[in-house]
Formats: sequence, structure tokens, C-alpha cells
Amino acid sequence: MRARDAMEKPESGATIFADLRKLAAESPKDARTRFAAILDSNANALEDVMRLASAPGEGRLRQLIANTVAKRRDKAGVAIHLNRWLEIETDEFAKSAIAAAVADIQIGSFQPAAPPEPPQLVETYRYVADRLCHRVRNSLTGPAQHLRKLESLLNGGTDANSAEAKSTVGQLKDALRDLSRIVEFDTGDSYFQWRHIDLKSWLRSMNNQYVSKNAAAISLDILGHSEISEIWIRANDYFLGTIFWNIWKNAQQAVGAPCKIAARFSSFVAKCEIIVSDNGRGFTAEDVELAFVDQFKRRGGNFGRGLLEVQDAARRLAGSVELVQVTPGEYRIKLSFPLTSQ
Repeated sequence: MRARDAMEKPESGATIFADLRKLAAESPKDARTRFAAILDSNANALEDVMRLASAPGEGRLRQLIANTVAKRRDKAGVAIHLNRWLEIETDEFAKSAIAAAVADIQIGSFQPAAPPEPPQLVETYRYVADRLCHRVRNSLTGPAQHLRKLESLLNGGTDANSAEAKSTVGQLKDALRDLSRIVEFDTGDSYFQWRHIDLKSWLRSMNNQYVSKNAAAISLDILGHSEISEIWIRANDYFLGTIFWNIWKNAQQAVGAPCKIAARFSSFVAKCEIIVSDNGRGFTAEDVELAFVDQFKRRGGNFGRGLLEVQDAARRLAGSVELVQVTPGEYRIKLSFPLTSQ
């Protein structure tokens, strides 16, 4: 009898929370299913889970819960927690998901679907970026000194281990040099200036900058509408850089070297579409439910945060981003932007 009672004893809220927290990082789709089951069963542990998810540092789980309940009719049952989270949330993407979840519960407590450019964006970005770059540059002097000392200690060694160590030191010096180049970016007014941009030309220039700053072997092919040499949109370097720098970084991490990226353009009466693909295997059908919505890991890397930044920047440019199937089982990123005249 005791064994049967132990088997039937419901899981505690702390146990469920720990399970959800782990799933949120490893398999967001399973985490959503797990939390939906808790809501469906009206489990007594629900209150404990929501309370534990309110702790600092649990933004990923709060975002996942908000996305899970957003379209459910019974979400009013957790509205008190969602509204409390909306007040304390510091992660911009989690806050946006929570705001969307409570939008039709409490009018006026959420951000609009297409938020305006954050106040004082230019001044804040320039201030923070300049100081962070300065701190990074200063911090690089210490590792460089240690490497020089290590290099001097290894000089004269002729055995195989010494030769391998000296080669590794050389690679580390190159990596630090690449890092120092990455933080040397422009934060002047032109970086934020809204203007008419030829997206094809901008992409070619951006690819050259990415290759230079990251010492990456990336080739870019601009495909589609060869008879149309220019595609004009209204944007700025800040938002476009956020979109394509993240996509390029994901491709580089997923494919390695050499990395080949193709941007296929299509234009319509009022908008253009770009399907971005690389020489890797692309996204899967399972990724479609998660990309641009939740943070998730794939192929050993955490790509979710960057894709959320892509979605946010595309929305601020009055555009959109999604995964579309290009061949059976293979999905690629499709971006859409409104066209403008030069």
C-alpha cells in the first residue's frame, strides 16, 4: 500500500519547476507541452511553479510560460503572476512576450505590437558602447602580456610539446588581435541615421566588414531579380546590422569554414522578400515553432537570443521574419521589408 501511495504521490511544485527550467534551456517545445499539461490538469503545484519562476534570472522560463499561455482561454488564472512579472522583468524579450500574453486581459499594461525606437537610443548606445569598448581594449593588455611571457619561456624548446605550445600561443595572439578589431566599430550618428538604403549594396558592404572584423571565410551570393540592380528600403545601419550580423554569426558557427551564404531577393508591389541560406543543413520543422519566439539551442550552440534580436529589429523596420520550407524538411530564414523609392 505504501509503495502504491508513493507512486501516486503528485510531484511537488519545486520538482516540476526544476524540470521546466531544464527543459526550457534544452527543449523549449517539450517545456511548453509540460507546462500546458499542468494548466490542463489544474495541478495544485501551479502556484508554486509560478512563484518560483518569479525569481531573478528566470527570464527565459517566464518568456516560455508567457508564450505558452498567450492564446489560451484560461490564462486569466495566471494573470496575477503575469502582471507582476511585467513590472519586474528586465529582459526585453521576456517582457515583450509577457506583455503580449496580458494584452487582452489588462488593456494599457503592454507595449504596442510595433514599439517605437527606444527613447534616447542613440545617446544611450553611444555612451555604453564607447565605455564597453574602452574596457575591453584595456582588458586585452593583460592577456597579451601573459602570452608574451609564455612565448619567451617556450623559446629554445625543441621537443614536440614545446612546438605545439608555441603554435597554440600564436593562435591565441591571433584570436586576441581579431577580438580587438571587433570592438573597433563606429558609433557615430550615421550609424543610427534613418535613410533610403539599397539593400543589395548594403549587404555586400556588410559582408566585407564582417569578414574583416571576424577573420571569417564567408562568401556572399546575391540571387534573384538580376534585372533589378537595386532594392530600396528605409532603414539604418543599427537595425540592419542587428539583423544580418546575427544571421551571419549563426551561419558561421553552424557551418564553419568555408561558409557560403546566399541571399535570394524577390520584389513585389510594396515589399521585398529575402530568403537567406548557407551551405549548412538549415533549420528543421521543430525549429519553426521556436525561432524568433523562444530562446533555444541547436547543434550545440545557443542561437535563440540572436534570433530574438533579429525579430525585434525586423519589426522596428516595419518588416517581418520567419522560417519557410525551401525543400522537404529544410527551412530557411525569410525576411520581408516594405519597399520605398530612392
